[in-house]
Amino acid sequence: MIKMIFYFLLEMVTMLAYITSGLLGYFWKLKTTKNLKSKRSTAVIIHGWLTQSPMLFLQKCSLEKEGYNVYIPEFGWQLGDIKELTEKLDLYLKNKNLKNVILIGNSLGSIISLKYLNTYNGWKRVRKFISISGPFRGSNLAYLAFWFSKSARQMLPDSKFLKELLANIKNKNKITCVSAEIDFIVPRLSSQIKGTNNKIIKVLGHTNLQFLFPLYYREVI
Repeated sequence: MIKMIFYFLLEMVTMLAYITSGLLGYFWKLKTTKNLKSKRSTAVIIHGWLTQSPMLFLQKCSLEKEGYNVYIPEFGWQLGDIKELTEKLDLYLKNKNLKNVILIGNSLGSIISLKYLNTYNGWKRVRKFISISGPFRGSNLAYLAFWFSKSARQMLPDSKFLKELLANIKNKNKITCVSAEIDFIVPRLSSQIKGTNNKIIKVLGHTNLQFLFPLYYREVI
């Protein structure tokens, strides 16, 4: 019970950080610091809905500490069409000429990432895809925002967009779906894909999992 209360309070704090990062992202962007001696792969992290790169500061630092070159494309608050956001990801990877990539999606960032892999033959550039609380079967939270956000409408539970997304998945052996033990925004079953490596982290909270992922990433990457 005490542990549950702790994670709930932490979720409130990280949710505040999540929202704040969406505003902070207009003034401060996380930049790539290249480690020319690195023998590691390149990591590309895709941020979630209503947030921007500052939310991924700890993820970026933990990967850089291990020698990865980390790139974080900026897609604003991701309120528009997921198809257009996916096209931006494709152009970003092409312009940076990134290859042998570990692609890490956070929440909606996972949907964008999987759409990219399905639509743009992304596996030519990506060697592994890690999803962190991706709403592959939708999120009830989308009902609160569908009236002003097309991406929210596309994330409604069992939407046509999501059904088409899940019907065309390749290389499932290269996909790891990470879920929080308890997630009120994206339920565990919604964030898992049958046939992939589904991993449950003993964390309560959607944003907590994203915020605390650096503590667990060695178990996944």
